[in-house]
Amino acid sequence: MNDLIFKDYLWLAAIPLLPFCGFLFNGILGARMPRWIVSTVALLAPFFSFLLVLRDAVGLYGGGPVYSSPYVETCPLAWLNLPGLHIDFSFTLDQLSLVML
Repeated sequence: MNDLIFKDYLWLAAIPLLPFCGFLFNGILGARMPRWIVSTVALLAPFFSFLLVLRDAVGLYGGGPVYSSPYVETCPLAWLNLPGLHIDFSFTLDQLSLVML
């Protein structure tokens, strides 16, 4: 069961999506929720994203599940699929993107 939960698949996508989901939650439901829930969501969404960045940094530089540099995760769905043109959507983790994260 743990290998399904912690499978290294599209974890890089969760880094920008967690704060975005917190933004959507607070933007849509924030006025109707108690202030402590809004504050908790506003703090925990970027914090969990930061934990994923730390996990990937340790993985890139050793000490955890070691990734080769650059580490690329490709989304299983095509971003743009036209006749004669196929563009995949992927996330790349290398030294420069890790500094930016």
